Amino acid sequence: MILTLVLTPSPLTSGINFITKNVTFKRNVIPDMPQFTKFKNLVKICLDITLLIALGAAFLRVEKFVKPFQSGYFCDDHSLKYSLKEDTFGFGLLTILSIALPIGVIVVLDVFKNRSSFKSAIKEIYKSIIFFAYGFLAHTILLSVLKKSIGRLRPFFHEVCQPALPEGLQCSNNTYIYDYICSNENVPPRLLIEIYQSFPSGHASFIVYGMTFLVLYLEFRVKYKWSILLKAVFQLICILLAVVVCSSRITDNWHHLTDVVAGAIIGLVFALWSIYLRFRSNRKSGDLLVN
Repeated sequence: MILTLVLTPSPLTSGINFITKNVTFKRNVIPDMPQFTKFKNLVKICLDITLLIALGAAFLRVEKFVKPFQSGYFCDDHSLKYSLKEDTFGFGLLTILSIALPIGVIVVLDVFKNRSSFKSAIKEIYKSIIFFAYGFLAHTILLSVLKKSIGRLRPFFHEVCQPALPEGLQCSNNTYIYDYICSNENVPPRLLIEIYQSFPSGHASFIVYGMTFLVLYLEFRVKYKWSILLKAVFQLICILLAVVVCSSRITDNWHHLTDVVAGAIIGLVFALWSIYLRFRSNRKSGDLLVN
C-alpha cells in the first residue's frame, strides 16, 4: 500500500510568512521626504544667520553705548607725544584685504573643486563663509570689549586731546595725571574717543585673521598640480601683506608696538579656531583637497 503524504503549512510557518511580508512591505513603502530635508536645512541656515546677526548687534551695542575708560598719563611719557597721521590702510582698503579677498578666493576655489556639482559647491561655500564670518565677528566683539575696558592712550594723545589740567596742578617729571579734560575743539568728536582705544590694534587683528584663514584654507584645499611653488608664493604674499599692514599701524602713529602684537595674536588665535571648525566635518570623509 502506498501512502501519500500531503504537506500543509503549519500555523507557525504561515505566521512567519505573514510577518515577513508585512515587514518587507512596510520597509519598502517608507517615503523619501525631500521636503522635510529642505525644511530642516532651511531652519539651520536661518538659525546660523540669526546667530551671526546677534553677534553683529552685540558688537554695535558695545561700540555705541559703552564709553572707553579714560586713562591717565605720565607727564614724561614721550610715547604719547607723536603727531597724528593719516591711515596708510584706511577702513575701506582694510575691509577689502581682510574680508573681501579671503571670501573671493574661497568662493573661486570651492566652485572649482565642486565644478561637477553646483549643489556641493554651494554647500562648501556656505560652510566656509559662515565659519569665516563667525570667527571675524567673535574676535571683533573681543577687540571692542578690550579697547573700551583698558582705555590705553594712542601715541598722538597729546596732539589730539591737548589736555587741560585743574588750576594749581602742574605737569612735570614723572607726575601721573588722571584729572584732566581735552581742550582741543578743532578735531572731530570721533577722535576724542579714539585716543582711548589704542590696545589692542583692530587693523592688526583683522588683517592677521583674514590672511591666516586664507593661508590655512589654501593649505587644506589646494594641492600641488600646476606648480610646486604657486601655492607657497600666494601664501607668502598673504603673510607679507599682513606684516605690512601691521607695521603701518606703528609708523602711522596710531598704535604702540604692544598694541599691534596683541591684535595680531588675537587675530591668529581666532583664525586657527575658525579654520578648525570649518574643516572638522571634512576630516572624516577626507574631502580636503582640490582635485
